[in-house]
Amino acid sequence: MKITDITVQSFRHMSNTVRDSEGHGHPGPEHEARSTMVTIQTDEGVSGYSFGPMPKGTLEGAIKPLLIGQDPNYREKIWHAMKERQRLNLATLNDKHLNTID
Repeated sequence: MKITDITVQSFRHMSNTVRDSEGHGHPGPEHEARSTMVTIQTDEGVSGYSFGPMPKGTLEGAIKPLLIGQDPNYREKIWHAMKERQRLNLATLNDKHLNTID
């Protein structure tokens, strides 16, 4: 099995969660929020989905070229490759991005 495509889809929804100055979520008034969903597809028709912060530019530039053609079952190999890539792109590839793919 090999990864063949990775896409990110942004969407808006109503939320009752607000963030404080440190980024922690708390109950709050209903408001419109924005989320992203990352989809990883394989040549065998298996797809994986994850919700998390993933700007399209980060996916296209730093993540997608690294993962296309990889076996998704080798999670630790992929994680270490992403962690190594992070050293060169710390401003654009943070831990939340790695967690979204992981």
